[in-house]
Amino acid sequence: SLFNLVLLICLAAPAVRAKCTTCPDGIEFPDADPLGDGFYKCSNIDNFYLFSFDAGSTECFRAEYEVMSTCCPSQVKDIAKNNACGWCPNGVTNLESSVDIPFQADPTTCGEVMVLVATAALEFGVCGLASSVASTCCPGDEAGGGAFFSCKFCEAGVEFPNKINPEAENLSCTQVQASALLANETVCNSLVKPLEDSCCPNTKSTSGCDFCAAGLENPTKELPLTGITCEQFKASAASALDSAQCEFAFKPAETICCPSTTDVVGCDFCSAGLDDPTATIPFVQGLTCQDFQDSSYFSTDCTAIKPAETFCCPSTTDVVTCDFCPGGLENPNEAVPLLGGLTCKDFQDSAGLIGNSTDCDNSIKPLEGLCCPSTTDNYKCDWCSGEAGLEFPEKEFPGIGLTCSTMASLVPAVTYQELCDQYKAAEGLCCPASSDAVPCDFCTGPSGLEFPERGIDDSDLTCEDFANLALAVPNQTLCDSFELVEGLCCPSSTGVSLPPVTEGDYCYICGNADVEMTKSDYQPYAFGGNDDPNEQQTCVQIEASLNAARSPGESCINAISGFTFLFSPSICGCEGITPPDPCGFCSGRGVNRDAQVPGENFTCGEGFDYIQHVSPVFCSNPEIDLKAIEAVCCTDIVESKPPDSAASVGTRFFAALASLLVGSLFA
Repeated sequence: SLFNLVLLICLAAPAVRAKCTTCPDGIEFPDADPLGDGFYKCSNIDNFYLFSFDAGSTECFRAEYEVMSTCCPSQVKDIAKNNACGWCPNGVTNLESSVDIPFQADPTTCGEVMVLVATAALEFGVCGLASSVASTCCPGDEAGGGAFFSCKFCEAGVEFPNKINPEAENLSCTQVQASALLANETVCNSLVKPLEDSCCPNTKSTSGCDFCAAGLENPTKELPLTGITCEQFKASAASALDSAQCEFAFKPAETICCPSTTDVVGCDFCSAGLDDPTATIPFVQGLTCQDFQDSSYFSTDCTAIKPAETFCCPSTTDVVTCDFCPGGLENPNEAVPLLGGLTCKDFQDSAGLIGNSTDCDNSIKPLEGLCCPSTTDNYKCDWCSGEAGLEFPEKEFPGIGLTCSTMASLVPAVTYQELCDQYKAAEGLCCPASSDAVPCDFCTGPSGLEFPERGIDDSDLTCEDFANLALAVPNQTLCDSFELVEGLCCPSSTGVSLPPVTEGDYCYICGNADVEMTKSDYQPYAFGGNDDPNEQQTCVQIEASLNAARSPGESCINAISGFTFLFSPSICGCEGITPPDPCGFCSGRGVNRDAQVPGENFTCGEGFDYIQHVSPVFCSNPEIDLKAIEAVCCTDIVESKPPDSAASVGTRFFAALASLLVGSLFA
């Protein structure tokens, strides 16, 4: 849709991000149109449409699936390969096969399940759900190497399948068993497994947990932050539901309750002692260093805990954390834009909890441009640096809700050229004197922007928004796409002849009731052999349909714009309306009217008569090579292609026409 245009040029958030890409083994059909909207080709889809999604996001995987199906169909099955679930490890072989998902009324496809698995949303039980349909999606290849949690409910069978469980929203035992596929470990252990007492009381699994098997050394010692003694904890461990709960929920406490006999290794936090046990660790819910050290024994993964040693035992730790503004903060109390009031000082404090260098470089260090600009060695984005500076601080970049002033405050955090280039696209809007970009030739006709408040393509964007975007688009390809909007925003700039439209209870394609429609039975959408019954309407029927769809209070010029976007009213024979001939087909030359357009059932004369009445969007459609058609239809051609190059012209002509008329954005 036209709204996707905005996604191409919306500015990214002020953090380094990996962009979404597709076709890792190469694009197979570079000239194909993956979205079917005429704006993108497979050859540039990564740099435009897909760039608006973050790599690894659900949106990215869905976009990849959509795009790869057209651009590199042989690679689609590999989107979820090597997924965390270990599901269909060699790819999905039956992408279009329909599968039933528990508690979902309509079936879905293996391709959609593949997208879910690719996001590795383990916390929502996607792996368990996917495993239930693997035999359909990749028969013979269901098992993989991924280790994921799967909730086992009544493994020996449900004894009372129809029994209703009030504590589970009145689900039957059979339904509970199905829902177990979707349960993560917490939900499984706390909500699902207890229902085995109701559904399979004689065969339920109770593995228990052998906690401190050699005996408790500290039976009365309380476990930190719990108020529970080791003796009480051992009693609870006996009712552990499975080995996973035993290993992750109970066993780590052996480092406190029976430290000399356990083989569990806890996290060694500040082993040389705490510098200040009462110090509070920033952003960790008010926990002190002593709290942190005590609870660290429960963790067998130290990666999230060890960085806090820089606060609790800085004199003895060898942990290296994120070094943010090492030369000091220049603006400690300055709030970082769009981050809920967090200040530079807050970010410096939190940097001490970041031990991962990638997280530091990608999420924290870029903000040095805001907090210590004179000492950072980060890349600096040259934005609105002309003598006039920021000229229009209150102007808002359409589609993203950021003003030029807000963007100016974010630019110091831009740390690489690719992101800077996106910001620079807005210079034409915010600081035109600093920009060397050439604005799009948008609505530059004698009447200028005629309908600034008109909405475009069911989005929140108006014609005025597009006029602002025309100042900021980065290349001519996008400028060409803006021509599609001119028919709605400034028809006088398109060359299409429009009659003065009279407002009233009924709207007329010809402007008013006094202008005769001499070709009321003509079928504009049916030209070229389109046999779709929905496109057989005559001009008078189209007019009636436009009125039937008209919203209360909607102006007539807006009500008929869905038609005038594609055609001049002259196509219906409105008296006094001159055909605009926007394409200049066979201009100044004769027409071989009886010649047949190759591959089509209409002659050059019929095509010539038709094209006189279309709007300019038809002329700029990349699917139609008018020069090749002229080589067949026009006489006295000075420069033309050989006639045999037009062998498939007719097919392209009709396909493009169908794309415009039948698949119009405004149909």
